[in-house]
Amino acid sequence: MERWARVDPGNGVPWLYALARAQSAGDADGVRRAMAMLASSTRYDMYFNAMAGAVARQVPKDAWELAAAGDLVVKALGQAAAVPFPSFQPLFQLCRAHAGGDALREQQCRTVSDAMFAHSDTLLMLSISGALMFQTSGDPARRDLVRAERAVLAAHWSPATGFSPCQDLRDLVKMQLRSAQVGEVEALREQARKFVTP
Repeated sequence: MERWARVDPGNGVPWLYALARAQSAGDADGVRRAMAMLASSTRYDMYFNAMAGAVARQVPKDAWELAAAGDLVVKALGQAAAVPFPSFQPLFQLCRAHAGGDALREQQCRTVSDAMFAHSDTLLMLSISGALMFQTSGDPARRDLVRAERAVLAAHWSPATGFSPCQDLRDLVKMQLRSAQVGEVEALREQARKFVTP
C-alpha cells in the first residue's frame, strides 16, 4: 500500500488498507502512522469508474457498436466491483465515541470525515464520511445530509420512462466516461443539476 501512496500522494484510500493491516497485526506504531497519514490526506479516490471510463473513452460518437460498447462498460464495472473495498471497521473502531477520549485521534477522525465528505470520487466514500462523523461524535447531521443527497441522486440516476434503449446505452457510456473524469459523485451531481422530467 505504501507504493500506491507514493504514486498517488494525497489519496487516503491506500492508508485505509494500511490501517486495517496494522490493526490486525497489533502494530500500534503502524496504526498511529496510518491514522496520521489518513488525517493528512486531501482526498479519497477509489477510481472505481476508471476502467469503465477507459472503455467509454474508446467509443466513437454515435457508434453502431453501441450495444457491444455498453456491454464492455458493464463488464468493466463488474471487474471493478470484484476488487475488495478497504475495510472501514478499523477506522470506525478507533473513532467510535469520541475516539475513546483521545483528543488527538478524535481530531484526526473528524479531519478524515471532512476530507472524505469534500473530496471523494464514489458515493460509497461519501456515505462513509457521514457514518464516520456519526461514529466519532454521535452527531447524525452529516450522515443525514449524505442520505438526503443520495436519495436525490438516485432519483436522477437514469431518465424516466419513454427513452429508447439506444439512448439508455449512450447515457450509460457517457456517464461512465464522466465518472472517470470527475468522479462518480460529481458526475451524478452534474446529472441531477440538469435533469428535466420528460
